[in-house]
Amino acid sequence: MMRAVAHPSVTEPTVKELLKARKVIRRTVRSNWGTNTEASRIEVVYDVRRIASPHENIGLRLTAWLPLATGGTPPYPSVSLLWHGERIRCVDWKWREDVIKDNLVTGIVRRWHEHQWTDTDHGRFVVSANHFVKNPDFWGLMRVCLKRWKIADSTRQMRLGE
Repeated sequence: MMRAVAHPSVTEPTVKELLKARKVIRRTVRSNWGTNTEASRIEVVYDVRRIASPHENIGLRLTAWLPLATGGTPPYPSVSLLWHGERIRCVDWKWREDVIKDNLVTGIVRRWHEHQWTDTDHGRFVVSANHFVKNPDFWGLMRVCLKRWKIADSTRQMRLGE
């Protein structure tokens, strides 16, 4: 299987540096929240920028989605942070997710987990998130991820798409 080459600036040290920086949601890029749509999920995408340079587009996007219920298990939301199109963080839920380390399966995580960028495994490395995900509704998970990834938020602004 051929793997896409990561953007040159997406490396473990640059991801760690970016995650330490204070950031802010600049604008809504796309949203079908509150619309009558035929889509299979509700999805919102935000442009995220450093607080120190809010006019500089650094290619950082925050995406949150909720699959629409189809019967059976209720759907759980997911939130991801993409930098230059690469998933550098993502919190989501599965019954079982393999832990990938150096391209090898080294264990499993059940339920809530966080994908974390590594140079060898890209966004496939996961750690348990069960200890910090307490309110798994759409906006509750969004608030947890914003705080964890140091992104200033205005939940009211995000809901209204202002």
